[in-house]
Amino acid sequence: MIPGRALHRLAANICSEKTLERVVEPAIADLQQEYCGAGNLATRVRILLAGYVAILKVIAMCAVSVSLESADERRAVARTLTWSVTIVVLITALLMVPPLYRHRPPSVRGWEIATTLLPQALGLAIPLGVAFGIAFGLGARATMSIAKMLLLCALAASVLNFGVLAWGVPAGNQAFREVTFRELRARGYQIAVIDLPKGYSEMKLSELRGEITHHLADGQPRRARRLTFSFHLRFALAAATLALVSVLLAAPVNRRGWRVALAFGACCAYWVLMIAGDFGSRRGYLMPPLGAWLPNVVLIATAMLIASWRGPAQAGHSR
Repeated sequence: MIPGRALHRLAANICSEKTLERVVEPAIADLQQEYCGAGNLATRVRILLAGYVAILKVIAMCAVSVSLESADERRAVARTLTWSVTIVVLITALLMVPPLYRHRPPSVRGWEIATTLLPQALGLAIPLGVAFGIAFGLGARATMSIAKMLLLCALAASVLNFGVLAWGVPAGNQAFREVTFRELRARGYQIAVIDLPKGYSEMKLSELRGEITHHLADGQPRRARRLTFSFHLRFALAAATLALVSVLLAAPVNRRGWRVALAFGACCAYWVLMIAGDFGSRRGYLMPPLGAWLPNVVLIATAMLIASWRGPAQAGHSR
């Protein structure tokens, strides 16, 4: 088997024709020549690894080099980002309003309880909002420059969501517990000390690691597996935005309606795979890290498969 074919297909979807012709293709040709001329297996493996690393570096540099030269591309990206921000705000509000008005204690100010609910709502609203923002914002298949810019924006959104899930959600949940107990004391309940054990959602990452170590040492592997799944799930959910956007940009869809349907299907698939990963982790069929990352792995692998087999991306015009 001659190496480099999959790399060439990947580079054709990311790098410009000039870079592909002058840098990537000569590097792949040198890799194939050295690989075929190697005398033993160890040398071939060394050549293969070195060549793939070098070519992937070039592809990575192409991926992060973004240039929106035309006004149409700049308008398409601005429109998509506007849709994304708007939908994130709407989903956040929809998730916060029911518990805010249904379960808010009478003596607690609305803004105070809203701050405790905001992190949980944002953790879900960011991946959904960005995915549907791209679905509604792009009228046709994204050009290579637009796809790169949107992927970088999705990466930034994933980093932001990690901060929300890693620190915002535990702090918000703990604040909600404090507000609830304060309301109980105001109603006359005699509660001297608030010392409830933290659940998964109230623990920070460092606390989860400590609990995992503690339960493993106490011979409670099932509890440790559950905590390990929760630990990795925060990282996986943070990366959900990037996984969903990858599928939307890789799919050869030219109509807005079909892209919205694809976004809905991708979100549903992510939810189903997350449940499957949780179930497999609980039953011992999957390692907890793999169970937590299962949706991301499946969606990103699907996006890479589509991108590598559909040939070089055609330059579409976003309407």
